Amino acid sequence: MLSIVKANPSFEDCSIEGLNTSTIDINFSPDPITSPGPSVTTFNISGDIGAGSLFSLNAVLFIEYLSSIDGTNPGLSIPVPSGQQTFSMQLYISTPINTLPDHIIRFNLWDTDKHVGCVRFRRNVFND
Repeated sequence: MLSIVKANPSFEDCSIEGLNTSTIDINFSPDPITSPGPSVTTFNISGDIGAGSLFSLNAVLFIEYLSSIDGTNPGLSIPVPSGQQTFSMQLYISTPINTLPDHIIRFNLWDTDKHVGCVRFRRNVFND
């Protein structure tokens, strides 16, 4: 199971979306995220696929910035190191230009067809 020990305050699991997964361990600074443009937010992310399993070459972390009602939300995918049961990474990410102040940042961890984990952070302002 993935822990939530270091998750930023006011996180949501993804059960609101009908997903029954573990919560990924995410913390970030600043919180709320930087406004769209060149400034970056630092994300510290770690996870565990579970006892007896190792991440495959297909493991990927999807990061989505959900704010548009028309469904055109920016996102990116980050490969997860394979051959390990756990991973830890630090990412420096600029907020996509079309992200609105009222947004959700959603992190989904997949390994091939297994949905390993998910966590959401709902925010209504940027850190300028």
